[in-house]
Amino acid sequence: MVRVLVLLVILGVPGSAIGSVVPNACIAGVGLWDSRERVAREWGLPTSISQDGPDTLWHYPKASVLLYRWYKPWQTPRKPIRWIVLVITTTDPHERFKGIGVGSWRSEVRAASDRGCGDKANYCTLASDRTESHSTDVSFKGNRVVELSVSLSSDFDDGAIQYADKRCRAD
Repeated sequence: MVRVLVLLVILGVPGSAIGSVVPNACIAGVGLWDSRERVAREWGLPTSISQDGPDTLWHYPKASVLLYRWYKPWQTPRKPIRWIVLVITTTDPHERFKGIGVGSWRSEVRAASDRGCGDKANYCTLASDRTESHSTDVSFKGNRVVELSVSLSSDFDDGAIQYADKRCRAD
């Protein structure tokens, strides 16, 4: 029991920063461009891990993180520089953006979205940056939100190492 407690103190107990969505940047202290080590410090070790092609998906009880092997685009051969967070999703109803989160109605999302939201769409973008490389989205089942996510688009990379938004950090 003591070993387990020491391990949790070293790795950090998974955070439950309620309602801490920074649009286009992070959820509950885990940000886009964060390292695997940072995710483990914020949320602890994942409950399970799966592969999504070359990417790795870390699963938590109410969240997941898609990790991507980042490399310099012009580098041949491609040598991974580090693992980065590409997508963060949550099914925790406490995590909200513009008052929208898991359990919200489609009509509420439509009113809060910068782009509107179709009646039959499976997902809707709540916000995106000017270049549309970062976005904050919700997924629906019927007319209710079942998932909230922040992500980088597939063409986000300008070749420079970037870091998570400073607003994502409590420290």
